[in-house]
Amino acid sequence: MDFMPIHALLLQSIPESLAFISLGLSLAGVWPPFRRVVGLSVLYSVLTYVVRRLPVYFGVHSLILVVLLIFILRYGLKISFTRASLASLLGFISLALVETTYLPIIVKITGISISQAVRDPWLRVIFPIPQELFLGLLAYICWRRGFSLVPPAKEDKYRV
Repeated sequence: MDFMPIHALLLQSIPESLAFISLGLSLAGVWPPFRRVVGLSVLYSVLTYVVRRLPVYFGVHSLILVVLLIFILRYGLKISFTRASLASLLGFISLALVETTYLPIIVKITGISISQAVRDPWLRVIFPIPQELFLGLLAYICWRRGFSLVPPAKEDKYRV
């Protein structure tokens, strides 16, 4: 069980969700109106807050969150289950790659351990800011240029 303070939900979880969901959608060839993505990102972040409070084994909450995101994208954007799954997985993979690359660098630079950053309510918000900015910038570039790893589906209504 992971306790996420409410300010971390607002200042860390929502921006991170917005960045990786936007990137996942773009990489999956789906470009809905940005306002819609913001709303779904807020919904997903609130669900993250709730799921992380569940008394489940470590890692199970991540699986639950992947499934929830697939359904949020599927029904919130009315895209195919395959496209929603692809967007969800690409978003999570992008987030994991950036975190895996970024965290050792920031730990080395700051001298602050990951466990120390997670325990401190404000470090938890400040620590991932460069990572979120990078993900957000990458999502913005992909979104603006219509870049995707797969061609957009002809039947999807969200196309560049």
